[in-house]
Amino acid sequence: MQYKSWLSLRFSAFQQCFLVGILAPSTAHFLVLKTIRIIERGDLNGVLHLLDLFKSEILFLSGFAVLGLMLLTISNQKHVQRLVLFGLQLGALIISFTDFSAHRFFQSTGSTLDFQLLSLVFGSFDDIWQVISNEFQFTKVLPFGLYTIILMTLPWLLLHFTARKATKSSTDADATKNKNHSVQWLLGSAVFAAILVAIATIPPFLDTNVPFSRASIINIVLSGMPIEGDYDKSASKRLALTTLELTPQPAQTTKKNVVIVVLESTRARSVSVYNDALSTTPFLQSLASTSLVAERAYAVVPHTSKALVAILCGIEPQLSMAITEALPAGLPTRCLAELLSEQGYDTAFFQSATENFENRRQLVNNMGFENFVPIETMKQEGFERTNYFGFEDNIMLNPSKDWLKARQNKPFLATYLTLTPHHNYKTPKHHKMETFSKKKDLNKYLNAINYTDSFVEEIISQYKKLGLYENTIFVFVGDHGEGFGEHGRNQHDNVIYDEGIHIPLMIHDPENPQGLRIDNAVSQIDIIPTLLARLHFDVRNAELPGINMMQSSEDRRVFAHCWFEKRCMTSVSKKDKYIHHFNTQPDELYDMNTDPLETNNIASTSSNMAQYASATNAWRFNVMAMHKHHHNQNLDLFVFETAPPFDHPIDATFGDYVRLVGYSLQPATLRPGERVKITYVFNTIKTVPDNWKLFVHGDGAQDRMLILDHIPANGMHPVKDWMPNKFIEDEH
Repeated sequence: MQYKSWLSLRFSAFQQCFLVGILAPSTAHFLVLKTIRIIERGDLNGVLHLLDLFKSEILFLSGFAVLGLMLLTISNQKHVQRLVLFGLQLGALIISFTDFSAHRFFQSTGSTLDFQLLSLVFGSFDDIWQVISNEFQFTKVLPFGLYTIILMTLPWLLLHFTARKATKSSTDADATKNKNHSVQWLLGSAVFAAILVAIATIPPFLDTNVPFSRASIINIVLSGMPIEGDYDKSASKRLALTTLELTPQPAQTTKKNVVIVVLESTRARSVSVYNDALSTTPFLQSLASTSLVAERAYAVVPHTSKALVAILCGIEPQLSMAITEALPAGLPTRCLAELLSEQGYDTAFFQSATENFENRRQLVNNMGFENFVPIETMKQEGFERTNYFGFEDNIMLNPSKDWLKARQNKPFLATYLTLTPHHNYKTPKHHKMETFSKKKDLNKYLNAINYTDSFVEEIISQYKKLGLYENTIFVFVGDHGEGFGEHGRNQHDNVIYDEGIHIPLMIHDPENPQGLRIDNAVSQIDIIPTLLARLHFDVRNAELPGINMMQSSEDRRVFAHCWFEKRCMTSVSKKDKYIHHFNTQPDELYDMNTDPLETNNIASTSSNMAQYASATNAWRFNVMAMHKHHHNQNLDLFVFETAPPFDHPIDATFGDYVRLVGYSLQPATLRPGERVKITYVFNTIKTVPDNWKLFVHGDGAQDRMLILDHIPANGMHPVKDWMPNKFIEDEH
C-alpha cells in the first residue's frame, strides 16, 4: 500500500515546502528566542501566563502562514510558484533577522528595538558600526548563521525530492485545484491573515509590564506610527533664548575661571559622595566636605550628546534620537561658552573620545567653544584605549596643561568630558583593580569610576601647580547614569529609573568652601543659572528654563525623557517620582523618601496620576515647541523664493511635484578618503503628497551602499511640508 502523508493529501508540493522548510524553522526561531527572554526575565505564573506571552508570535506566524499558503494557491505556473517561494523565504529571513537583532538588543540593554533606532542606525551607520560590532560577536551570531543556512536551503531540498516523487497527474490536479479557487476565498484568506496580525498587536492580558510582549517586527512597525500632538503650538518661555546676553553685576570685581568635568556614565549611587558604603571616589568625597552637593540631581536625557546640551547650554535638548543640536544652527540658544567668550573668556572643550561620533565637533562649535581638543589631536602613545570611542581620561592631561600655559592671563572656561566608565567598562591596565562588587560587569564599571576619580585628582593637582586652583570654580556632573538590570534595563539610553538619571552634581569653589548639601530636586539645566549667580552675571533679553539650585524648593519637579522617542519620561520631586511609558506599559509612581531606589510602585493607590501625567506632557510639549519654533525660524536659511546659486545644473523631475535643478560640491575636486559636502537645490512645482520622503542612497568605500535618507534642511523641513513655487537647499 502506498503511504500518503497528511500534508500531501491537503497541500501542494510548493505549499508543503513552505510549511516545512520556511514556516517551521521560522516558528522555532521565534519561539526559542522568546523562551530565552521569558526565562531570563523570570516571574512566570502558570500556563495561561506563558500562552499570553507567546500570543503575539503565534498569531503573527499564523497570519504569515495563511498569507504564504494563499500566495502559493493563486500561483498556477511553476516558475511563478518558485518566485513566490523565494519571496516568502526572503521575507522570513528579514523578519527573523529583525527578531534576532531585537533579541540581542534586548539582552544588552533591556529595551525593545524600535523604528526610530533602526532609522538612526541606517542614517548614521558609519558612526555606530563599532557599537553594533561590539555586541554581534562571532559566538553570538553563529546560531543565526546556522539558522540562515537551514532557511535558505531546506525548502529547495524538499522541493527537489518532492518533485522527483510527484506524478504528472498530481501536478495537473494541483494546477486545476488552484484555478478553481474563487475571488471570495482568496479575499477571505487575505482578510483572515490581516485579522490574525492585527490581534497579534494587542499586549498580553495577564502581564502588561512585559516590555517584549509583542513580536519584535510588530513592535517596530507600531513604534513608527505617528502620534499627534508632538509639540504645543502655544507660546513658551523657552522660545527667545537666542537673544541671551550677560551683564556683569556691580559685585563682580574679578572674573573667576570655570572648569566643568563631565563624568561619563556615572550614577550617583556608585559615587562615594552619595554612598558611604563604596570607596570608589575617595577624592571626590574629600572635596564634597567643602562643596555644594546636590543630593537629588537628574539628567534630562540619558545620552551624552543630549546631556551636554543641558549642562553647557542650560536648556532641554530636543526629545528625539536625532542629534539635531549637532547640525549647523541646530541649537535654539546661546550656550555658556559663547556667552562667556563675549565677556573676555577663553574657552576650550577636551574629550578623551573621538570627534567623529554624533558629529561632536559641530556640536562643540555650535556651543561657541573656541578650542576643541578630541583624541584625534592628542599624542596617543603611552595611553590605553578603553572602549570603541576612545582612550583613558589621562590622555587629556598634557593637552590641558599646554592650553592653560598658552593663555594670555584671561579668564577661561574649560570643559573635560571623560570616557572610561562608558560601556564596556574597560579600565587601563596600570590602574589597580579593586573588588567593589561580586557582579563582574558592575565591578568593572565601579573600577572605571574609581579610575576617573583619580583623573579628577590629577586635574585638580594640575590646576594647583599652575596657580589656577584658587580662582577657579569647579563643577563635577554626571552626563547620565548606568543600569545593570535593576529594573530590567541595562546601559543608559532608556533607563529612566534612579540608576539611569540620578547623577552626581557638585560645585567646588576653593575661595568659598561651603560644605552644603541641597536635598531638593535639581536638573542639569540648573547648572548654568547657578554658575552665573556665583560669577555675578545677570541674564538679559531672555529667561533661562533652569533656576539657581539654591532656590530649589521641596515641591519643585524636574523632568527627564528617554533617548528613544516616545518610549519613557518622568517627573520627579523630593517627594515622589512619576514615570510614563507612552502606553506600552502602565504608568508608575514611587515615594522618593521611603523608596528612593524605586522598588514599590504605588500608582494604584494615588489619586494624583492624572495631574502628574498632565504636567509631564506639558513639559514635553513645551520643549518640542521650543525646538520646532527654532527650526521654523531657521527655514529662511534653506527655503527661497528664487533659486540660490549652484555649480552644476540638473533637470530631474520627480513626478509632477519636485524638480532637482542643480547641485554644488565642496571641495570641488574630490579625493579618496576625504569628506565632501553636497548641496542640492530643489524646486517645488506643486503641493507634495503627505507620504513623500527624501530617499538617497550612495556608493561608499569597498562597494558598501550608503543609506543617506534624511529629513531635508538639517531635519527641519520634511518633504511633505514643501510649498509650491519654492526653492529648497539641502546639504549632505
